[in-house]
Amino acid sequence: MREQPLDLVGKFWVLSVDCDERIGPELADEIKRLLAQDAPCDAYSIPRRTFLGRKEIRHCGWYPDRTVRLFDRSKARFSDSLVHEHVVTTGPVGECREHMLHYSFSGLAPLLDKLNRYSDLSARQMFDAGRRCSVFDLTLRPSFAFFKTYVLRAGVLDGTEGLIIAVTTAMLTFSKYAKLRELERQSSSTR
Repeated sequence: MREQPLDLVGKFWVLSVDCDERIGPELADEIKRLLAQDAPCDAYSIPRRTFLGRKEIRHCGWYPDRTVRLFDRSKARFSDSLVHEHVVTTGPVGECREHMLHYSFSGLAPLLDKLNRYSDLSARQMFDAGRRCSVFDLTLRPSFAFFKTYVLRAGVLDGTEGLIIAVTTAMLTFSKYAKLRELERQSSSTR
């Protein structure tokens, strides 16, 4: 993430935008208004409209996908998480109304590449935290991840892309636990 400092009203504000995200004029105007009126919160979450290829995903748990991206640097910081780092603050968090555009995947290949990277990092993070893998983790968790994404979060309404997201979510869940099991075996064989 690249940080753009905004030194306004005696505070040091950061608007964090990933390389696959875009700030439209409506959101830029909203941020300017917030900061011009001495924003009452320490941080603000911004809803994201996420795209898979050219299709906007409105379900699957991908929308509105609020994430804290605007914050007073003296009162907030990024977490140390390997996967999905996020802004941590103890102060009030407000909500922006306007959307950030998130062009996360141009197609299936980048989605699968990211799945592989995230499953590696997630497995390492779980292993380092002392988490262990069970048969339940390898069987029921992926099935439930699919069900939750496709049915409970209405991914079915996103058509073929919703099905792809549900299947890859199940694959990610299976992969991270299978890789966790592999880390466990490697660790026990080196003792």
